[in-house]
Amino acid sequence: MEFHRWCCCLLLWLVSLLACAQDPMDEINTLVYQYPAEAKQKIAELEEAHRHSSPSPVEELRLKLLKCELLLQFGENEAAINLAQMGEATAKRIGADHVRPYFMSCLADAYSAYDNLQIALPLLDTAISLAKRYQQPQAMVMALRLRGQLDTETDNLASAIEDLRLALDAYDNISAQDVDWAWPPKAFVFAAMGNLLFVTHDYQQAMYYTELGLKSPECIGKIRQVLLLNASRIAMRKGDTVTSDAYLQEARQLLPELSTPLELAVGYATIAAIEIERGNSDKAKDLLDVALNTFEQQQKQLYSMRTKRLLALIAFDKGDEKTELKLMDDAIGTAERMQVYSELESYYLTLSEHSATKANFKQAYQLLNKSYQAAKNAHKATSDTRMQQFQARLSQRASDATLEKLLSENLEERSSISWMYMVLLAMILLLLTLVLWQLLRHVYLRKQINEPPMPQSPLEHLELAMEQAKHGHHSLSILLLNIRDISPVDLPSLKAAIEKRLRETDMILRFSADELLLLLPYTSNSGAELVMKQLQPVLDECKGRKIALGHASMHQFDTTETLLKRASVRGMSRAQLGN
Repeated sequence: MEFHRWCCCLLLWLVSLLACAQDPMDEINTLVYQYPAEAKQKIAELEEAHRHSSPSPVEELRLKLLKCELLLQFGENEAAINLAQMGEATAKRIGADHVRPYFMSCLADAYSAYDNLQIALPLLDTAISLAKRYQQPQAMVMALRLRGQLDTETDNLASAIEDLRLALDAYDNISAQDVDWAWPPKAFVFAAMGNLLFVTHDYQQAMYYTELGLKSPECIGKIRQVLLLNASRIAMRKGDTVTSDAYLQEARQLLPELSTPLELAVGYATIAAIEIERGNSDKAKDLLDVALNTFEQQQKQLYSMRTKRLLALIAFDKGDEKTELKLMDDAIGTAERMQVYSELESYYLTLSEHSATKANFKQAYQLLNKSYQAAKNAHKATSDTRMQQFQARLSQRASDATLEKLLSENLEERSSISWMYMVLLAMILLLLTLVLWQLLRHVYLRKQINEPPMPQSPLEHLELAMEQAKHGHHSLSILLLNIRDISPVDLPSLKAAIEKRLRETDMILRFSADELLLLLPYTSNSGAELVMKQLQPVLDECKGRKIALGHASMHQFDTTETLLKRASVRGMSRAQLGN
């Protein structure tokens, strides 16, 4: 008896141990962003183990995907492009189409490093479409974060904030995915949102999201250093030099944790850019000299080009015209050779301003004209890219329609060929039993009766949205606005202003004479609070009129009454508190 009891305890201990054991590839997925050098060693060990065993195609594909992300962290963009193309081809060949969006995102990330958005953005559109089709929230977050980041860099801010909002909402569904592949740390999604708000000069919210990233459990190593440098720059723009110094000092202390020369060089260059903005050009120059030496040794042309531009700015401040012109000529030559028009525009503009200070207005005008031509080329490239995206989406819809038409024609052809057999079968069925026909007729009529009608009232819309959310296991939030004090004349303009701040998937309904109902599918409680903050400026414009705004997020046991009641109670509480 004691022996049996001992065996049962041992089995329970083993089961709990196995349950707590983490997949080594899950560990590598996070380690790639934190400590790339350690991730490289672990990937090499797994590759060696795979050579002496027979791994499944899924394991081999995932290892390739993690290695692709690792190459991006090391700046090995050409190798990442080759590996991503091979990985996507392999996934397509073995019928694992749900894996393709991961490799497409990796490929787009590598092309974006060369400023080749004409290839990167359409790839991300396709990746997002495939991720939706095959229900891969990890791929969705990866592609949305990168597309939001690229849209921020190209000033497409409306699209960027929608992508990053969706990425944050979808992040909660990552753990529910059946098979894990790859996903970015949530701290990087927060960092992307912080950078977007920094570009819009909303430094308060930019710091809020950056600090959320710093509080994330995975925020160590390289991830933490990146976020600390972002926080230092934001604090400096807010005028808080003490906080900026503290963040910058902590980022400097993390430099020894960057284990490769390229990572150190990128860290030095980023710190130097902040020091230049703070007016510490001597400190910046020492860091940039070390960084430039590494970039040139490893033939990182883009990094070298941007570093030379920073060194040229320092030389200009010190009056060293000869050094400045040489560095700017080198940077311009690299930008022209690589056709990085957005960078070329700023380089020519810098030289034009320099010539103007020397009273050489003819040369300043010529350089300004070159800057305009570079800006024109950059704008044309961006416009062409947007047009390619639009055409690709139209082509995707057209191909879906064509496929549906072909399937329909094939079905009609088969139907016509077997018409005789169908008639004979119908006659036999009618002759065999009239009762069976009556039964089928009743079943058909009952099915028609039981089909749910399309929602007509706002309450029916809410019931349908809740049913779909519960069935699909995704989040749903509502906002309830009390518009009792709004005149009917002003109501259409208020609704139009609110709709501009909502997503295409959101819905605004006139719930009653005194209330507006906003349905926010795929939106968690934190997402609803973010929407409320975005709507607050619109509500503030209604001066002298009280608009109670309440929100609620659906739970599985909720009904329409309980959900509406929570939103109404919160709205009254906010109104009483004066929020």
